Amino acid sequence: MRPVRGNVLVRTRGREAASMNILVVAGDVPATSGMPGSPRLFSFCRELSRQHRIFLLARGGSEERWGWFLGEPEVTKVFAEVTRLPDAPPAG
Repeated sequence: MRPVRGNVLVRTRGREAASMNILVVAGDVPATSGMPGSPRLFSFCRELSRQHRIFLLARGGSEERWGWFLGEPEVTKVFAEVTRLPDAPPAG
């Protein structure tokens, strides 16, 4: 495997495909299958992470929700990095 334009190449069924770095920006913590809420975004990221590196930027959510999310072992398998964004300043 050889690098192409800074990306890493991966083998897929006998051919090479470029792996990408993908940034996901979410207004709230994505729900995993073990959390309340729809796991659609997390499931989508899990599928993408099979061939790409996924970075998550998310804000909002309670401390409890962040604790659930970061406590899930699958999170570290899906996301290369998770960053919690600060809440927006109040308008006015």
